[in-house]
Amino acid sequence: KAYGIVTGKCPEPHLAIILTYPAEVARDRSVGVLPKPMRTAAPSDKVVIGACGAGSFATGVVFPVIRSSGKYDLRWLSSANGVKAVSVARQFGFQNATTSLDEMLADAQVGAVFVLTPHNFHCQQVVRALQSGKWVFVEKPLATTEEELLQIIEAKKLNSAQLMVGFNRRHSPAASIVRNELAKNSMPALYNYRVNAGFVPKGNSLHDDRIGKGRIIGEACHFIDLISFLARSVPTDIMTYSADMGDSQYLNSDNVHISFKLADGSAAAITYAAVGGSGMPKERLEVFSAGTSYVIDDFKTVQKFANGKVTALYRGSQDKGHKAEFERFATSFLAGEDFTEDFENAVSVTRATFAAVKSLSTGVPQKVG
Repeated sequence: KAYGIVTGKCPEPHLAIILTYPAEVARDRSVGVLPKPMRTAAPSDKVVIGACGAGSFATGVVFPVIRSSGKYDLRWLSSANGVKAVSVARQFGFQNATTSLDEMLADAQVGAVFVLTPHNFHCQQVVRALQSGKWVFVEKPLATTEEELLQIIEAKKLNSAQLMVGFNRRHSPAASIVRNELAKNSMPALYNYRVNAGFVPKGNSLHDDRIGKGRIIGEACHFIDLISFLARSVPTDIMTYSADMGDSQYLNSDNVHISFKLADGSAAAITYAAVGGSGMPKERLEVFSAGTSYVIDDFKTVQKFANGKVTALYRGSQDKGHKAEFERFATSFLAGEDFTEDFENAVSVTRATFAAVKSLSTGVPQKVG
């Protein structure tokens, strides 16, 4: 009737129309996006998933990869923004869209939950998914505080479901090649990792202490994890120095040297820079061990230097391991494999980022964990 008055179909004098909605409404809603398939049980050859989050990383990387793999049944998409949840669900072929995490977790056919939300939601969503008996893939970071990490460890301990953290670089062809090469000798190595991270404005949620918790916790974890993976070891001691950015547009914590020791005797240094120039490749990792050097250049090439010769071990398009990461998750889920070792390593890497942040604030080296 209101629209009829506005359009003139219901002639009635008016200056404006006010629509009053009920004061109490259900906050969580679910919508069936696609026709429901004619089956009563989950497919045995696919991972039935529910995904939390519909941001740029989910829509730009995760959903395109898992949709094309053929190993996933996209059952639920949960997002705080219901309109976006429906739109993204239709785009990628999810069966249902919802603002209710509870309804998604209550679906017995859902075997795994992908947590792709802002960092401050990771802990509560991971814990609830594990408590519901679902396997979990959580995009980094695993947690943003020690308290959150302890909650996840406890939930993991009390449930048999497995958990994978989105440290995709360890699944890249470049990482596999260098890891296998380093396994040929038992000597510790030196690692030098340069990251031309790029500028992120101070007001970005990534820097917000309530949301992103900063780039050391939110991003540097990737690089600590890759070194840990190559060394087959974990960080033990860590020290962080920053350039003094003063009151400029740059943050000290965005421009740091992170140095750490590993349990196998190796040593590593990460240069993480927001002040670098655009156009420079983002990542370069140099590894020195037993008279041999390896260079991973932006995950496009791997070179080996030994006995005065240079050998190309890998050359191709940039591959940071996302496809292989989700292939492994699906294969492991369907085979019922155990992720305990990977989880424990992720805990160590996460604690290393906490120690790195503390070292930066105190100016004192820190023990990891």
